[in-house]
Amino acid sequence: MIRLPLGGCSVAFLPVVVGLVSEGDRVREAVPGHDAVGISLGGEDILALRHRDRIENDYDISDLEAVYAHHLSRYGAIDLPTPAFVAAVDACDTLGISIAPLDMDDAEFSEMYSETVSLFDVLRGNSLAKKAMKRRFDQPDAESFVMEWDAFVNRVRGNAAVSRERERVIAENIIALAEGKGKVLAIIETERLPGVLSILRGGADE
Repeated sequence: MIRLPLGGCSVAFLPVVVGLVSEGDRVREAVPGHDAVGISLGGEDILALRHRDRIENDYDISDLEAVYAHHLSRYGAIDLPTPAFVAAVDACDTLGISIAPLDMDDAEFSEMYSETVSLFDVLRGNSLAKKAMKRRFDQPDAESFVMEWDAFVNRVRGNAAVSRERERVIAENIIALAEGKGKVLAIIETERLPGVLSILRGGADE
């Protein structure tokens, strides 16, 4: 894990690969000992994970997400909802540790998306799934794969803008979460962590 002091708080950053089952174990080991945990989801998403046993497990995924899962499966078993975030919610609830959303709520995200992504971006994005299915992602591990995948998807300008805005929001929420606390754990997708750290370090490169 990467650690960064924010005021009087020590923030530990745990990058996770979305969808990979093995990431759940890493999260469960990392959660104990922290005053609070933040995960890069919105508040509604955390509630949905907490009450997932009451929700029908029928997830609608896009063609692009399906292709992502196809490529990711080379590196291990995959599942929905994201095992890393499920493990974080369950571990925090069991240990009595506060868990906080670091990302936008659904309404905020939808508004940002509509203001950021153009019709041209949408049209370009619609063709990404076919291109991604044909593309060879030949990375040695899941972490390297998701970084290459992210760069591929963010060739669409609107997608890149959405990623940057998410990183800004996540960084701001980490600062707010750290206030008045001693030790905080931030669980963030591997591909978003470099941008978040750059913001928190004042724009310095990783």
